Amino acid sequence: MLVETAAVEARQARYEALTLDTGNAFPELHETFARLGFGAPIPRKGEPGTVTLMQPLKIARRHG
Repeated sequence: MLVETAAVEARQARYEALTLDTGNAFPELHETFARLGFGAPIPRKGEPGTVTLMQPLKIARRHG
């Protein structure tokens, strides 16, 4: 799945989270992304009708 592949790549690049900007008009889309580990929609300042969804990433610590 695209989100899982993006998460793997983001972890390897040591990113702390995936973010997704989308419209606020599709609450069912937000529910789908919640099942994929994204948090609640956060309204974008200065952009009415746009929200940001964020999925925190656990980054494996390197030993050595």
